[in-house]
Amino acid sequence: MAQVTATLGGQVGTQVFRASIAGLAPLDFTATSSAGPISRLAISASPAQISAGASATLRIVGEDAFGNTVLTAVNAVSLNSNPSSSATFSPSSPQLNQGVALVTFSATAAGAYTSTATGTGLPAAPVPVSVVPGRPAPLEILDGNNQTALVSTPLAKALKVKVRDSHANVIPGITVTFSVVSGGGTVSVGATTAGTV
Repeated sequence: MAQVTATLGGQVGTQVFRASIAGLAPLDFTATSSAGPISRLAISASPAQISAGASATLRIVGEDAFGNTVLTAVNAVSLNSNPSSSATFSPSSPQLNQGVALVTFSATAAGAYTSTATGTGLPAAPVPVSVVPGRPAPLEILDGNNQTALVSTPLAKALKVKVRDSHANVIPGITVTFSVVSGGGTVSVGATTAGTV
């Protein structure tokens, strides 16, 4: 008789061990492995970049020490965001179901966010989400309106507009075209790029 002690690997499912000697067909042993106890949370965001006011889906998974999903895990999960001023989660306090929870993240202020999932006795699991300005809202006059000057002379203040989205995020890099509608005047340039102010 020959014997060994076999130890299962870290993957969940069927695992195969083999015994063989030269010149004869080998014999296979099968064993089934299941996930160990939950030891950590994993979190991902899809998509990782959203427009202000849009949403991303956060997938939170309870894993064992080998990264396997623990299907029996029903842990409550807490979520927070940095920064937190305009960020929302739905649901705000999810619970794992068969080891997984799906949460909707949304924010109205543009910026770089880090969403973090925590559970009792488990290390924090962070994921970055980038929020960029949305589509331009109607232009706003910033300066230069209602001036008075002599004919054929430059106005004292430049004509300035602000380009923002519907959540008041400034949208830099957009080309703004200035033109003369009436009166025969001129503008220094026909188009300029919006800045970050």
